[in-house]
Amino acid sequence: MVVTSKYKIIMNFKQTLLTLLLGFNLFSTLSYSQEKKLVDFLNKSLTKEIKNQIKSPEFSGDTISVIQPYKINEEKILSLVIKKYQSYSGEYHVIKQEVPLSRIRQIIKDINVIFLTESNDVAIMTTINGDEATMSTGTSDLFFTQFYLDKNNKNFGKTLEKYFKGAHYDVTMDIWAD
Repeated sequence: MVVTSKYKIIMNFKQTLLTLLLGFNLFSTLSYSQEKKLVDFLNKSLTKEIKNQIKSPEFSGDTISVIQPYKINEEKILSLVIKKYQSYSGEYHVIKQEVPLSRIRQIIKDINVIFLTESNDVAIMTTINGDEATMSTGTSDLFFTQFYLDKNNKNFGKTLEKYFKGAHYDVTMDIWAD
């Protein structure tokens, strides 16, 4: 009788542990797929933005191209690397931005769609004309997404908010000014 009781306790414990592990695995898989959807949406939107930059009536001659599209690494850090040509100086800047997803608090728009953090959680590395000697590094609470052409696009912000929430990040859309 005693052996049977111990056996039941052990089996119940194993079942509970297995259920927890499977639940965690499912949660991780769902989170990953939502993060992938977020990255896919950002990259698709960025491709559209770049394609339309020259067609825009506000085109100033400055252009951007993507060196490394949006990605999320295993530490859950969102990054983007762009090359920004500045027509007035004839220079180009390579700009890399990185931000931990867990530090993004708001999606706002003030000309550019921006991911806002509580403090200086965005790491920014910039070089001029590809010259490593010109590298500057800094931090900010603003991650510039490079989305600025579309006007009256609150739905874009709401879609981003949905993807963040789906990936279990508490990010809200706030100020939206074109």
